[in-house]
Amino acid sequence: MAGNISALALTTEEKLNIAISNIASAIEDVSDFQNSVIKIPVTSEMSKESVEEAMESVATSMGVRSVGMLPTSQMYELQTDKSQKFYKTYQYSDIKDSIILINYNTKLSTVYPISIHLVEGLGGQLWLTTADIQSTISQHQSSPKYIQEILYRAKATAQKIMNSGATGDF
Repeated sequence: MAGNISALALTTEEKLNIAISNIASAIEDVSDFQNSVIKIPVTSEMSKESVEEAMESVATSMGVRSVGMLPTSQMYELQTDKSQKFYKTYQYSDIKDSIILINYNTKLSTVYPISIHLVEGLGGQLWLTTADIQSTISQHQSSPKYIQEILYRAKATAQKIMNSGATGDF
């Protein structure tokens, strides 16, 4: 009987070690993911429509084109008849810069279009999120200066559009 309890305890200990390892990996993954995302809260004065209007206005003033919009939560609700928190994706592109980037390296096609997501979080708080291209910028420190400038400009463009959408300032 003592042998069975010992084997059972060992199995439990092994399970706990696996669980702890999985939790540690998950925390590391979340931390890595959070470092690759820019997330800005939308001020309570801003409606979904005013966020969209502000982002479109500032993008236009910067010479950046709106190239796509996907009302994800609305489409989900139509397909499933299930209510969903608000989620909509907007895409913006600087046509000239995007062509220069892909002519230099096709992997840089991920920089444009810039995808910005308007997401409803807990308690109805709206958030704007996008992928942080800082790692792409870091990987291209040895690229020609004009490529580095475009990458920095793309990041600044995303941040300016998001800040405008979050606050209404443009």
